[in-house]
Amino acid sequence: IMALVSFWAILAIFLASWTVRVLHRVNLNWIKAAYAAGLCLYVAAWLGEGALQKLFRRSEQRAGLTDAKQRWEVGYREEFLHSLENSLLFVGIFVFPAYFCVSLLLPYVCNRLQSQRRHLGLAYGLNTLAFCAGMIVFTLIAPRVSVFYSLKLMFVVFAIAVILLVMISETRRLAIWKPVAAVAALVVACLVTPRGFDRDYMTHPLALQYPARAMKSNGAHTTFVVTDPGGDWLFFDRHPMSGNKLPEGGYMRLMAHAPLLAQPDPKRALLICYGVGSTASPIAAHATIDSIHDVDTNNQVIEPAPDFAEATKAVH
Repeated sequence: IMALVSFWAILAIFLASWTVRVLHRVNLNWIKAAYAAGLCLYVAAWLGEGALQKLFRRSEQRAGLTDAKQRWEVGYREEFLHSLENSLLFVGIFVFPAYFCVSLLLPYVCNRLQSQRRHLGLAYGLNTLAFCAGMIVFTLIAPRVSVFYSLKLMFVVFAIAVILLVMISETRRLAIWKPVAAVAALVVACLVTPRGFDRDYMTHPLALQYPARAMKSNGAHTTFVVTDPGGDWLFFDRHPMSGNKLPEGGYMRLMAHAPLLAQPDPKRALLICYGVGSTASPIAAHATIDSIHDVDTNNQVIEPAPDFAEATKAVH
């Protein structure tokens, strides 16, 4: 997905710069309107994401991508699109229009500075600092609260930036109270933006239909547990990573028993990816096992383990 996002982002930046260069009549009012349009496009894309996915899935069904073997060959994932072409177009709807609008500002500022024979270093430096600050805040700091908080705060910060830009004039100096007010609004936004689980951001039917609990976040992922009548599911952000219901729990247990029963006297076991403990539990049930070593790419996976203790005999 990141490759598709990068493709559309780079294309949007290039075309925005080309547009400013070709259309010499672009002025600050155009930029203000573009930023406002970019915010509206982001909000519209997020609000309509579920409907868009359904539309793309119907087109894939009409194209014949319903056979299990076909789905596997194109990299099938239940919670995303099946074909590369549809994935590319779907991501482009989210990324390109809004990114194009906001990318008009830097080349416009550079043109203004060049016309006044001023150095471009300050503009590029501020642009780079803003990019780095955004990356740190929205991919490291805010997600430690929850992914829901991070996404909502991003929209609020974008809205504050649009309002500040609207208040800027090409002919008058920027009054000090305007950036001060923007900073104050940002502080308030960080404090009052909702932080809890938000079902409106879900697309998977389990998370939409059944209650969620035990939400935790470590910056890389927000995890929570969803309970349906057949068992519990561990979600990472918006995707179900593992569950203790059949048939999933059945084959996960076989992944433990088959290799251990093939050994005469196994003492230690190495488990790659803990999930909810459906493989760790049957490993521990073998009387000869003295220790189990678990390897995961994310320490967050073990945090919800107590919520599956009844099904896994508290193997954690």
